[in-house]
Amino acid sequence: MYIPKKEKQILICIALIYILITILCIFFVNTHDDYMMYYGKNIDGSVKYASEIGNGRYIGNFLGNFLSQRKVLNTLIKGLVITGIIVLCSGISGEITFTKLVVCTFLMLGTGKQIFAEAYVWSHGFYNYAMPIVFLLLSIYLIQKYSSAVPLGMYFLTSLIGFAQMLFSENTTVIALIIAAFSLWICYKKGSRKLCVVYLIAAILGVIICFEGPNISGTAHNIDWYREVQGGGITGIIWGAFYNAVKIGEVFSKCLFLWIISIFVFSTERGIGTARKIVRVVMMIVLITVNYLLTIDAAHISEYEIKDYIKIAAMLLAAAYYIYLLFRYLKCFDLHKKLMIIAAITIAVLSAGELLFVSPIGPRCVLITYTFITIAISSMLQLEFLPEKKLNIFCAVIACAAIAFYGIRLFEFAEIYKIDNLRISFIEEQLRESNNEIYVIALPDKHELLYEPNNCEGFEYTFNTGTPEDMHFTLISLEQYENYISQN
Repeated sequence: MYIPKKEKQILICIALIYILITILCIFFVNTHDDYMMYYGKNIDGSVKYASEIGNGRYIGNFLGNFLSQRKVLNTLIKGLVITGIIVLCSGISGEITFTKLVVCTFLMLGTGKQIFAEAYVWSHGFYNYAMPIVFLLLSIYLIQKYSSAVPLGMYFLTSLIGFAQMLFSENTTVIALIIAAFSLWICYKKGSRKLCVVYLIAAILGVIICFEGPNISGTAHNIDWYREVQGGGITGIIWGAFYNAVKIGEVFSKCLFLWIISIFVFSTERGIGTARKIVRVVMMIVLITVNYLLTIDAAHISEYEIKDYIKIAAMLLAAAYYIYLLFRYLKCFDLHKKLMIIAAITIAVLSAGELLFVSPIGPRCVLITYTFITIAISSMLQLEFLPEKKLNIFCAVIACAAIAFYGIRLFEFAEIYKIDNLRISFIEEQLRESNNEIYVIALPDKHELLYEPNNCEGFEYTFNTGTPEDMHFTLISLEQYENYISQN
């Protein structure tokens, strides 16, 4: 089969991205409840875990529990899903080009550390929050592609995706249902309306199973142990929404690479003078710097200090200025591109907005918001208007930055991976000696790349089966381990 040279280059680029991401995923370690290996030793145990503890996230929790104990398969799938998100972000926003692939790779790997730790490294977080996004983007891409003649097999594939993507985290389930309904409205007068009907029906069936699960049905009545709808009357809802808004703003204020690309996008608007561009860039840099350097603990509202109010003001001003620039920039595009950008931003806002009214939420919950902002930004790249020399410079800078960032991350995770292997072997050695007190080497997380890596409860699930009930696990530092070894 003949493949044009340009398409061949794109395929090689995608393959290279997959290989590099997969290599990085090799060094991801289990964190938080990934260590509950007792359930994940076989398929039956993982099915039991998903059905009894799953809160309606049947597929997400099954995959998280089962694959977190199978390193090779887990690594390959993580690399595939992250690469899929990158490629689909590029494809949904228009033609897939080398530049858009580089930018989307830079953004999706350059998420804030909190998002990265909870949505990529932590396997249960990954399968509940990252995997449904690739299903969602794939369904949007297929509906876009098959807007007229629809092959018979596409009905089956779309219905399967529509149903499956609903059995992950609740926030992605709600957004997927909204997109399914919106797709039917958009495609009503097109040949793909039958495809959208099939997709919507499958999505509704998936939603029913998710929200009528044994645990999740209690969420609306504030009896769910994990996630509750904000209570306490109007006052409770308002304060809860404020708290969650500050928490979401804090997460996004650390997404430095997202704002760097945004500066480039908004500084390339045609029809404005150099002086205005300079003012715009300086304004964005100041707001980004203030938001990035200041940190706020959203939980302790009554203890806010002056710096916390400055941070809140900076977040509000940055959001308002970003929206202002966005609407100014929209006039540069034709109607089709405008609608695409507005749709991506709308989904991003809805996915963040729904989080205001539930508790608790974590940085992993906003990965879907971050993804659709990435789609909007990649849609706004007006690279076709740049001179070839400037375009090459832009690509070279972004590519070099991505490679440098990748190298730093690879080094950081390799260091963590080495210590994780040491602590697992140390635990197994103590178990062979039938010790009642098991020492667990605490993983250093100076780079904040891990989500609760030193959860002893997880080790108790993993290693305590069939052993004396008085066995307990104690965290020790790497230095304490070295002292222990030297004394024994």
